[in-house]
Amino acid sequence: MIDPKVFRFSIEGDAVAWERVTGIEQRRVPDRTRRFERDVWLSARVAGARLGMFDGPVLLGVRFGIRHKTKTGPCDRRPDLDNLVKAVKDGLKPIWRDDAQVVGYLGYPQTGKFYMQTPKTEVVILSLEAVLL
Repeated sequence: MIDPKVFRFSIEGDAVAWERVTGIEQRRVPDRTRRFERDVWLSARVAGARLGMFDGPVLLGVRFGIRHKTKTGPCDRRPDLDNLVKAVKDGLKPIWRDDAQVVGYLGYPQTGKFYMQTPKTEVVILSLEAVLL
């Protein structure tokens, strides 16, 4: 059974940062970003996510494993953490009314970028009710 106040899941493979499209097609979301957002939602569904499962404020933790053959520890190279998080938040639109419900982030190391040999993204969503009770 899934705890309605804490939800965890992971997405295997390389994370894709949200991208800004410049020029005439400014409203278009790049295919690569759209595919990653779809993978986020599909992975959440496999883990038991339901439409609208969070209707109040939440805290979000997102841990990105950035592919590297030999390095370990914190990653200080591109893509930027905020653009990676935005792509995950956009992929999770079906589980909350608005991504503005994310009122804060779980601190390091629950949120951050790390070098890993096998890349993956780990997500934790914590209902603020869980923190306040």
